Amino acid sequence: MELGWGTYGLGFLAGVLSILSPFVLPLVPIVVGTAIAAHPLGALALAAGLTLSFAGIGLFVATVGFAIGLDAEWFRAVAAVLLIGFGVVMLSGWLQRTVLRRDGVVWFLR
Repeated sequence: MELGWGTYGLGFLAGVLSILSPFVLPLVPIVVGTAIAAHPLGALALAAGLTLSFAGIGLFVATVGFAIGLDAEWFRAVAAVLLIGFGVVMLSGWLQRTVLRRDGVVWFLR
C-alpha cells in the first residue's frame, strides 16, 4: 500500500495537535527540562528515543503483527486492558507499592 504525502502531513498534524493538548502541553517543559538537566544532549536523546520507539512499534504492528494475523482490534483491546490495569494500580497505594519497588524497578523484571 502506497502512502501519499497527504497521509504523512495528516500524521504530523495529529502529532502536533496531540502535543498542544491541554493535558500534554504543560508536561513538555518538565520532560524536556529534566532531559537537559541529565545531559546537555538530553533533549536530542529524548526525541530520538521517542521517535525510534514509536517507529519500532509501528513497524512491528504493520509488518510482523499483521503477518501473523493480529489486527487493529486486537491491539486496541490489549491497550485498553493495559490502561485499565494501570489505572487500577494508580488508584491503590498498596498496589503501587506492590508493583513498584522503592528504586522504581518493576518487580516482575527482576
